[in-house]
This record gives sequence, structure tokens and C-alpha cells, in this order.
Amino acid sequence: MGEVYLASVSRLDRHVALKILPHRHAQTPQWIQRFEREAKSASALNHPNILTIYEIGKSENCHFIASEFVDGVTLRSVNTSELELVNIRRRCVRKLTRSC
Repeated sequence: MGEVYLASVSRLDRHVALKILPHRHAQTPQWIQRFEREAKSASALNHPNILTIYEIGKSENCHFIASEFVDGVTLRSVNTSELELVNIRRRCVRKLTRSC
């Protein structure tokens, strides 16, 4: 539910993943709450297969999540159908929800 960019934190000399809430949702309280809930759920977990959340915030009208950058392939780049991707995402969300 957001666009993810590679960003650099020059003071720490490292890369982070910066997830941005799309502008079309930035004024909708339900989308903002959902976006923040996603960050809080992930940050509550400590597991090698779950990235670390460094910060959630807002700059001007841009809501963002700064997290650990993990180099590799995206789910979209794997040769699977859209339906398979949806099922993978659903399973991940269920597991995250159960563990919180």
C-alpha cells in the first residue's frame, strides 16, 4: 500500500527503504491509520525474516516509513501470477496479525 524507494542516510552512511503513502491517500484518516498500523505491527516483531522499522513520520504532507533496506528481488519480479502474489501477501498478513 505504498511506493518504496531506496534512500540514503548520509549521517549513518547506510541505505534505508523509504515507503511513502501515495498522495491520493494522504488526506484520508483511514489510510493514514492503516499505514501507521502496518509500521507498528512490523516494528513489534523481532525476527530475521522481518525487516526492522527505524521510523514512521510525516514531512509536510508526506507520510513515510523508514525501514531496513534488504537487497534482493521483489515478489513482483518472481515469475508468479498476480493471484499467487495476493495469496502470499494474505498469508504474510495473517501471520503478522497472529503474532501481534
